Amino acid sequence: MSDRYNLYNYYQNFYYRSSLRQPQEEIALDIINEFKYLINNYLGELFIASSKIKLIVAYPSIENIEKIVKNELIACIQKIRDGMEKDIRPIIPSQDQYSYLPNNFDKTIDIARLKAKQTFWQCFNRAPSYKILSEYKNSIDIDTKFEVHVSQH
Repeated sequence: MSDRYNLYNYYQNFYYRSSLRQPQEEIALDIINEFKYLINNYLGELFIASSKIKLIVAYPSIENIEKIVKNELIACIQKIRDGMEKDIRPIIPSQDQYSYLPNNFDKTIDIARLKAKQTFWQCFNRAPSYKILSEYKNSIDIDTKFEVHVSQH
């Protein structure tokens, strides 16, 4: 099997996410809107994959926290979304002709995701309502979702 096919399988439902113990709400922002690239399956057949990368911020569904998160932390969420786009955009293949994803694609996504989490928590720790939010800190989750749709080339 080719590395690119394995990468496709790895990312097919790519979702780094720990389960939260409480009911939750989500904010989902596109990091990279639809982009297309080539993949091969284990038989060497060529396919076109269409993908999106999203930033997902999940937080507990607790009275008033939605307002706090949306009002005070939306700037932090937008900042990490913009940072992830800046880190990921350069490795997206040109869309004027289809090509394969670069070999370092998965590592770049992992690094951008970890950097986004660090940036979010730095911002979170400086938020005006940090004392209120801090008790929910372990229930707030930041991750990425990689959606893939495949068609034969």
